[in-house]
Amino acid sequence: MVTAPSGGVQWRLQVSPGPRERREAPLVFDAPDGAAAGDYVLVRDGETIPAQVGYGRLLAVFPALAAGVARAYTLRPARLPRTMTVAASTGSVAVAVGDAPFTTLHLEGAPKPYLYPLLAPGGVCVLRGWPVDPQIGDPTDHVHHRGAWIGHGDVNGADTWDEREDRIGRIVAEATAADAGGVAAHIATEVRWVRKDGTAVLRERRLYRFWAVDDAVRLFDVESTYSGVDGAEVRWGDTKEGALCGVRVAHGMEGRNGGRITTAEGAIGEAEAWGSAAGWCDYTGVPAAEATAGRNSPVGVAIFDNPGNPLHPMRWHVRDYGLMAANPFALSHYLPKQGRNGEYTIPAGDSATFRFRVLLHRGGVEEGDVARRYADWAFPPRVKWEQA
Repeated sequence: MVTAPSGGVQWRLQVSPGPRERREAPLVFDAPDGAAAGDYVLVRDGETIPAQVGYGRLLAVFPALAAGVARAYTLRPARLPRTMTVAASTGSVAVAVGDAPFTTLHLEGAPKPYLYPLLAPGGVCVLRGWPVDPQIGDPTDHVHHRGAWIGHGDVNGADTWDEREDRIGRIVAEATAADAGGVAAHIATEVRWVRKDGTAVLRERRLYRFWAVDDAVRLFDVESTYSGVDGAEVRWGDTKEGALCGVRVAHGMEGRNGGRITTAEGAIGEAEAWGSAAGWCDYTGVPAAEATAGRNSPVGVAIFDNPGNPLHPMRWHVRDYGLMAANPFALSHYLPKQGRNGEYTIPAGDSATFRFRVLLHRGGVEEGDVARRYADWAFPPRVKWEQA
């Protein structure tokens, strides 16, 4: 059901794209006051752009915005075709773009929630199958590198990274809701991080946003807000064993098998990229399953760090064996000769929010237009709502 803004107020969105051209840009803005969740359109001189309001934000994919040219759009309720779908079952939520499967969020059956598979355009999985869905040739190291996940080796003494029985903590989902519209699908889940003895040390509100975009890419956002249990202080320990957003790439994509690691700062390969600070990190290669089938075109996965995140620019725990993880806390490991400590504290009664975007693309960094797509998200247009 589509609901107009309260009181019959009409809203106009003023968009100033700034110094860069925007093409097929998925953008997120604060929604206007009173705009209920649902589908809308942004209308301007015969141009109609699908839009969606959810979780207090307005979402739209702008086909083109010329650099330096301001535009005004009127927001109107609409009924849009469901370009995204979600299907919840016991312990999981599946997401599709049209009729094409994208990913599934698994909430049970493992010590922490994880996404698997992640399917790039053409249905190519960019993640290692083992231990979720073992594929021929999959390496079987690091069982805790499960799909795409979040976890850390020391949060107030809880280890939600390792899965050895003598150390294992857990991330437990308590409440989950999912919805889909004409522009994006959402999965919102509240989780608690617990020690091995079951004591909760951290609460996290996690929101996934999966976008309906052009067939050249697939992408989703993940936003996590962390706070202490009962308002207690939260301490993130200085350890390399952690990921605020992490993936284990498919066998064949690894740097040791011809894959390529690249960062926004120009680092190439593990030797340059590991522990370095950059706005994004990309891992590109040819999955073994594709090579075996005679399809040798590379695919890639990039993680974008939002400039508004604490500790931006992100540091990358990225390895030639296929791990790529956003971990800003491990300074004693990354910079051992400098005597630095990466411990990070969220004060009692406070919270911290981290936002990431994950891009799946065909070809390498250049073909996937990774740098431009990062800039569209990291440096969005200036916008202002006005009553029409």
